[in-house]
Amino acid sequence: MPWKKFLLFNFLGAVLWVSVVASLGYFFGSRWDWLLNELEDLQLVLAAVAVLVLLVLWRRERRRVATRAR
Repeated sequence: MPWKKFLLFNFLGAVLWVSVVASLGYFFGSRWDWLLNELEDLQLVLAAVAVLVLLVLWRRERRRVATRAR
């Protein structure tokens, strides 16, 4: 990738990231404790979903390999 294109996308990504983080801080600054509590609950749900997705992918791969072996 040319460096000028990289620099442009890097800058745009940084602007987006800073905007999101600053906005979250502005909107949730006064409710920080509530937000952390909600994120703890969400973290457990996301971990469970990730485990299920990994199990499904593992099972598919296992079936694909078994089908090739025949």
